[in-house]
Amino acid sequence: IIIPASFAVPASSVDRSKSGFNAQMHQVEAARPGGNNLPAPLNQLNNLIIDAATGQPAANLIDNSGVTLPGEAGKWTGFVFREEAVINYNQDARDNPDAGAGNFRPDKPIPGIPGLSATATDNIAMRATTFLELKKGVWRMGVNSDDGFLVSSAVHPLDAAPLQLGIFDGGRGSADTLFSFEVEADGIYPFTLVWWEGGGGANVEWFAFDQVTGERILINDSANAKAVKAFRESTV
Repeated sequence: IIIPASFAVPASSVDRSKSGFNAQMHQVEAARPGGNNLPAPLNQLNNLIIDAATGQPAANLIDNSGVTLPGEAGKWTGFVFREEAVINYNQDARDNPDAGAGNFRPDKPIPGIPGLSATATDNIAMRATTFLELKKGVWRMGVNSDDGFLVSSAVHPLDAAPLQLGIFDGGRGSADTLFSFEVEADGIYPFTLVWWEGGGGANVEWFAFDQVTGERILINDSANAKAVKAFRESTV
């Protein structure tokens, strides 16, 4: 898969002071129709799940108050969370950051989880958009997830037919899926990570491999000079 140079946004359009991701969070009370397979999670994020009792879109039960959830105050705009660092989320991390899911420690709580649902840690979906600064060449990335995920690139994060770069379409315990792609030219490119969870455990990590050592490095890890840089906003 080749990401064409035409996907890149002008470097001058990117606000380098706004590091990280914009993470749209959604949670529903009951298991989503279609379960852990696409397009069900996208339907959830696009408010297309209908509550049979009301005939209206199912309520989003993410707790976006930022009051009871440590570290989240002031980072919510509606149901979009401003993630300024890395995506290394685990539903158990609110009580124990070293609970242990995936490849990296410590884990971070999932924004807005536990939610306002009776099943406060289930039926979650997230769409994280960002702009990644990448050099020309072949890249290898990975996502550790419980349950599924989709990483894509497009001229706009909400394009209906993006380039699918990495995917696990289904339910599973915490596990890696690795994928490779080629970047046609140095630049800053739009990326989207969609992640979803049905029941039981819930975690997600997004990382790239150092092309020399093979080391896994979380995207936008400010503690590692070799990390891929991510920016939340572009004027394009």
